[in-house]
Amino acid sequence: MTRNFKSAPPQNEAYLRAHSMIGFCDLVREMGHDPIAMIEEAGLPVAALTDHDLLIPYRRHALLLELAARRLGRPAFALEWACAVAPQFHNLGPLTLLEYFTATFREWIDLGIRSISYHTNGFNFRKIPQTTFGQTTYRYAADSFVLSSRQQTEHIFALTCMLARRVTNLPEENPLLVRFSHSAPTDLSLHQAIFGCKIEFDASVDELVFSDHLLDARTNGNLSLLQPLIQRFIRYRIDHLPLYDQSARMTVALTIPSVVGTGNCNIEFIAEALGLSVKQLQRQLASEGTNFSEVLDEVRRNMAMRLLTESHASIERIGGLLDYSSTPAFSLAFKRWAGVSPLQYRKQIWAAALSS
Repeated sequence: MTRNFKSAPPQNEAYLRAHSMIGFCDLVREMGHDPIAMIEEAGLPVAALTDHDLLIPYRRHALLLELAARRLGRPAFALEWACAVAPQFHNLGPLTLLEYFTATFREWIDLGIRSISYHTNGFNFRKIPQTTFGQTTYRYAADSFVLSSRQQTEHIFALTCMLARRVTNLPEENPLLVRFSHSAPTDLSLHQAIFGCKIEFDASVDELVFSDHLLDARTNGNLSLLQPLIQRFIRYRIDHLPLYDQSARMTVALTIPSVVGTGNCNIEFIAEALGLSVKQLQRQLASEGTNFSEVLDEVRRNMAMRLLTESHASIERIGGLLDYSSTPAFSLAFKRWAGVSPLQYRKQIWAAALSS
């Protein structure tokens, strides 16, 4: 049965943003099966397919991948899905954009680890103190409330390695070593094609090991390449809207969720992404009786209220996700919107949901 997300979510439930679902339906349909039936069986809301800012249960996302692998008879389904969403990586949301604000892959992965913590509490990567000269290890760990999922771990590792090649523009580069705590499947051909390095199974931990040479490689870091990427993000969102009025206000409002969380959600960046000068964007918004600050404030308010209502994400994480410099800054803004603190708002909403 599909969860009613209007009620208070269970305590300690790990979550992730619904943009992680992008590409699932297309791939499953290509394989001749019904993706909606699988999504409902896994207990995920069908709304996650169109509402990419929704927070969904991490463990049910893991269940969906395991379910799809079994139902489809595709033991490497998670890897196939990762290949299907490349090279645009829409399912990674703002993480994809970080390459345009960092100089090296090492900076990108360090910033990415911090960014991931705002988008999910289901897993994290941790840099392990260097024990071997010339290489760095990143250890993957799922939340303590989440059961380990082979499909989900392989999906995340595959996306990381493929995005590393895109970020550095080094398509032939591979990690030095991949370690998985689960057992090896019978067919390793797709694993070898994606990772291109030694893979250890039945390891005590899940890890990616990169050479310092790759970590120090320059990223794309070119904002001129960003415009077509942002426009594809916007087009994808527009295509899944029931109504799009083509106004500057709505276009900016659609762009902000794809950028917020990168630390660069400002009018200069948004104008650049839309192929406009700052003055052009200001004039367009002014002709509609608004300005960038008002649109950003409205988007942040709506996102904050949804995150507080639909998840147990901490106030600190929500503030970070919305690009506030500190938790007090976020709380001050929220009091302006709702007249109460974020914590008080959450308690009031959940109390009302439980009593209804």
